Amino acid sequence: MEKNEKQLPWKESLKLNIRAWEIIGRSQPSLFWAAICCAVFEGLGPYMTIYLSARIIEELSGERNPERLAFLIAVCLISAALIQLGCGVLKQWQNVEQECFWRREEKIYMDKAFSMEYALMERQQTYDLYSQMMQNRNWSSYGLIQNSRHLGNMVKALLQILGGIGLSISLFLAKVPLDSGLVFLNSPFMAILCLGLMLLIAVSVSFLRNLANGYWVRYAEMARLGNRLYTYFYKVTSDRKRYADLRMYSQNDNLVRPLSAVDKSFMPGSYIARAAKGGMGILQMISRSLSAVLTGVVYLFVCLKAWAGAFGVGMVTQYVGAITNLFQGISEFLNICGSIRANASFLESTFAYLDLPNEMYQGSLTTEKRSDRQYQVEFKDVSFRYPGSETWALRHVNMTFQVGSRLAVVGQNGSGKTTFIKLLCRLYDPTEGEILLNGIDIRKYRYEDYIQIFPWYFRISSSLPCLWGRMWRAGQTMIMSGFQTA
Repeated sequence: MEKNEKQLPWKESLKLNIRAWEIIGRSQPSLFWAAICCAVFEGLGPYMTIYLSARIIEELSGERNPERLAFLIAVCLISAALIQLGCGVLKQWQNVEQECFWRREEKIYMDKAFSMEYALMERQQTYDLYSQMMQNRNWSSYGLIQNSRHLGNMVKALLQILGGIGLSISLFLAKVPLDSGLVFLNSPFMAILCLGLMLLIAVSVSFLRNLANGYWVRYAEMARLGNRLYTYFYKVTSDRKRYADLRMYSQNDNLVRPLSAVDKSFMPGSYIARAAKGGMGILQMISRSLSAVLTGVVYLFVCLKAWAGAFGVGMVTQYVGAITNLFQGISEFLNICGSIRANASFLESTFAYLDLPNEMYQGSLTTEKRSDRQYQVEFKDVSFRYPGSETWALRHVNMTFQVGSRLAVVGQNGSGKTTFIKLLCRLYDPTEGEILLNGIDIRKYRYEDYIQIFPWYFRISSSLPCLWGRMWRAGQTMIMSGFQTA
């Protein structure tokens, strides 16, 4: 099975991601603060070490003043220790916030489930959409959880770019002595040519990485199916109640062999495995090779200018480290942009679920408040069939009864007893006919007022199917969250 998720246009992708960030910001704003603070330390921290190391080497190759050397070394060590400590603390804070959002994201979906009409929730299409969304989340963290990581990484990449520009701009302004044989390096054309070559390599590295990551999007549906099957297999084989049966009846062969025959998503012969050995692997290999080429170009240009006498050996360390980090930041920024676009395809299913509209008419009338509880319910030529079914669950039902009277609903399995209660509680509306309360169609009443006319024990017992369905789906959310990947 080879099914690919199509990448969306940039405009639509950006729109979906902005909406995802707004949801995350409303749900857990502290996650953004943790990500930004961590990004500041991780993005700018290395440049402090690069700058101080360059000053130490300059001093060693120059005056070698012991007091200044001791001061620079002390500042370098203290700043490096503080930066590492800050990164560690902030990274831990970010990890805690990420883990909290993993659970908070589940609450977003649960809130939607509890606000959803029972009829809409019971549709197979709704559950399929929910299952697809959760499988995307569990097998590769696509969806909202992926968006929660993008902002911090993007801020870090931007700070890397700004810091790199700040420390390397003097490289292109430093002049080679006129008596040097490499005076042509002073030409603005050479600076532009070198910058253009470095930028081209950085963009190419990012482009190739995004192409390679596109394979994960392409085989998303196959991976979802595999994750679903292997998750079920794990649950079956980890259930202690099944251990005896599994061993006495040798059910291991009945589980493992058919599973491996039906699905090979995570096996050596799968599409993903072949892609890793083929196109995806080749793209990753070329991108890593170009990264090495970029480092070589940086060293060549910096060392040539240093050899020609444009600056001392200490500045070589600064320029090489700064430019390498600069173009790593550019490459990472472009890589994140590609990841944001890829994630938009999965956000579509997330928002399709969150945007499912309730379709039942919501009445505005309040029910008559009667102390004698004399409410009469009438089923008037009521017929009903479930959406997508051609079979009538109920047909031409006519009956009248008083609320509070004792009434037994009996019949064979499949005769429509549960459907009758669902219609009475207005979990569904009749396909034909109408249900009247004291002569008025129940659809005209506010649901909260209408359901209050029934005794509390009836409301509890009649709502069990709805509660069970919602609890089951909420339970599915909690169970599935435990399986990141198969």
